[in-house]
Amino acid sequence: MKYRAEIDGLRALAVVPVILFHAGFELFSGGFVGVDVFFVISGYLITTILYEQRLSHNFSIVKFYDRRIRRILPPLIITGLITVAIAISFTPSDIKNVGQSLVATYTFLSNYFFYLETDYFNPFNAASPLLHTWSLAVEEQYYLFAPFLIYAIANLRLFKYFIVTGFLLASFYAAVTLTNTNPNLSFYSIHTRAWELLLGTLIAFLCKDYSQLKPNKYLSELLSVLSLLLLALSFMTIDENFSHPSYVTALPVLSTATLIYLAPTAPRVKALLSFKLLVRIGLISYSLYLFHNPIFSAIKYHFEEQALLLKVLSLPLIILLSVLSFKYVETPSRSASSSKRKGLYAITAISMTLLLSCGYMAHKQNGFLSFFKSKFDGNANLIVNVDMEQELIQKVREQFYPSDIDFDCIDESCQRILLVGDSFSEDAYLSLQSLANTNYSIRRIEFDDECMGEYIPSMSVQLCQNNRVEMNLINDADIVIITAKWQETTYQDGFVLAETIQNNSEASVFLVGSVMFEDLSSFAFRLPGMSDDINRISEMAYIHQRFDRLRISDKLKKLVEGNSSIGWIEKSDFFCDSLLQSCSLYDEDFNPLIWDNAHLTTRSYIPYGSFLIDSVENSSVFDE
Repeated sequence: MKYRAEIDGLRALAVVPVILFHAGFELFSGGFVGVDVFFVISGYLITTILYEQRLSHNFSIVKFYDRRIRRILPPLIITGLITVAIAISFTPSDIKNVGQSLVATYTFLSNYFFYLETDYFNPFNAASPLLHTWSLAVEEQYYLFAPFLIYAIANLRLFKYFIVTGFLLASFYAAVTLTNTNPNLSFYSIHTRAWELLLGTLIAFLCKDYSQLKPNKYLSELLSVLSLLLLALSFMTIDENFSHPSYVTALPVLSTATLIYLAPTAPRVKALLSFKLLVRIGLISYSLYLFHNPIFSAIKYHFEEQALLLKVLSLPLIILLSVLSFKYVETPSRSASSSKRKGLYAITAISMTLLLSCGYMAHKQNGFLSFFKSKFDGNANLIVNVDMEQELIQKVREQFYPSDIDFDCIDESCQRILLVGDSFSEDAYLSLQSLANTNYSIRRIEFDDECMGEYIPSMSVQLCQNNRVEMNLINDADIVIITAKWQETTYQDGFVLAETIQNNSEASVFLVGSVMFEDLSSFAFRLPGMSDDINRISEMAYIHQRFDRLRISDKLKKLVEGNSSIGWIEKSDFFCDSLLQSCSLYDEDFNPLIWDNAHLTTRSYIPYGSFLIDSVENSSVFDE
């Protein structure tokens, strides 16, 4: 393949906005779409190489993956080493998360790992130094099928364009539709991102087959300049509030494709993109992309208030590391002779094994929590004794289980409350049962949020995660309270369940929001110097809420607000005061109110039960 300097210039225009976006520059609110530019470039370059080899009868899958391994893995291993060094200063729960992300990164599944773990735009992603590797996972997943597709269709002349276009349109349709229903999955998934790489594939075919069909240099120049302006507009105007990937994503994607196709016949734009500084940035863009996020994450993790300034000051270090990586890692590994490749593969395999082992051990050892506990010199009460709390919870369970037997009301003034949901419904159930002298009969059905979308009111027995669940109590309840952890994939199902019960019974129906924090045992290690100041601890707890979970809860709340017949209970109000920006995770004697990141200890049961009763009785839904 003939080298095109302007492609490296285009890479520079992609990576710089990404870095500035991650640094926190508001001007580059759409800097994250630089990744979309990379997708198109990758699709073009890979297809060009494979297509030329196929036409010249020099096609080799083995050689293709050999080049990919030597290109991708060595800098990625350095990224892992930087991440491990940085994570040593994290708290145990964050070390555990980093360990899990290491495993996901080196199995090229980090896009789906982060889909399950976090929203990309969550401002509290400081403890995710490998979050940016989601895009690398998408590209690697594309490389699993792209070579075989190109090999199969290379000689089909016009028909190959119809095939690629068909896949492209199917992927684009999936992106548009899924972004409306599950934007987090749409953001991370290969099937909603493949259209961007496939457009690069189409451009590669066109450049090879129909290069003579390009417009004259004046029109090429005009269209290329327009594409550059649209790219700049995308970087500065698109933000997290846009549906993405969707129609708006076509703006930077089509602009990139146009530049790749027309730049050779647009002398001024080609000269601009081939400017030496841009080309040099483009040459180190892979390392720049890999190295900047772990370093930025460490800065934000430890220096939140000065993060922007420190990120800017760290740029020379990032650039230096990238230059050194390009010169001493990337270039030697890519140009390694056959005799040296065995050694390179051996070093790569050993390094990946060590990093995967580190990740697995961090997960298995719960972020090395035992070690941190042994070194903790603050208020001992702040580290929750999980075993003791579980024993106390079990004693309460023994008093009030089974939970799905018939209601025991003996007069008409008694109200029948049914809790429906996952482990958070057990918290609510035990809390309500712990209240004394109430005129309520309390029961619970364990029905995970993963199953709520499948509820059929006419069926007395539902299948949930291979368990048969008796649902008859719904028909007898006066009040149904649905509570769960609520995920991006399930919050809408929770609302559907609430509507279905409300439409098919006489019960007052309530949905309870979700709130999560950093694991309490890990959170304690953030509190040196304040371990005896309950107010400062509460302020710190507010900062370390799982705001991604609150976002999902807010989405569910908006659905509830559109139906005046369903009540809403804001669970975060039990812990937190948004005006004071504080959350109480300990009582006045520094005893924990939760034992993990959200589940209640027994000392929370009575106050939480009272909170639920007050929320129900003060609701207009209950008055109806």
